[in-house]
Amino acid sequence: MGKILNELLEDMKKENIDNIHEQVMEFSKKIFEEEDCHMKYNDLHPDGPNHILTLETKGVLKKEIGFLTLERDIGDIYVVVHRTIFEPNIKHLKDIEPLPYRINKKWEIDENESMKIIKEFAKIYKYLEGK
Repeated sequence: MGKILNELLEDMKKENIDNIHEQVMEFSKKIFEEEDCHMKYNDLHPDGPNHILTLETKGVLKKEIGFLTLERDIGDIYVVVHRTIFEPNIKHLKDIEPLPYRINKKWEIDENESMKIIKEFAKIYKYLEGK
């Protein structure tokens, strides 16, 4: 993933994209394109106006599905949130709005560079996946 992100950062420099939020959005879009084919529950991803990137992860419990989201908070503060939903109830939950996610953990990313924000997200993702 690092090579792709470095290439993307170079492209953004050439295009004069210097706004941190725009850079984070571009990185997130590229990561999602790469990871989308590995996701099993696209229709259950948590959604919100400030959600930038969502990847599936392991749940905390054995029969849970996890979702890791990168979200923009007030200003240029970014947070990573790990949510889970109980897998056996999925068939019954598709008609319920909003879905009953459980927030397990929330990390604030105290960085002011887009690459560092994405690296922190990736580090948390790898930790949750046990890598």
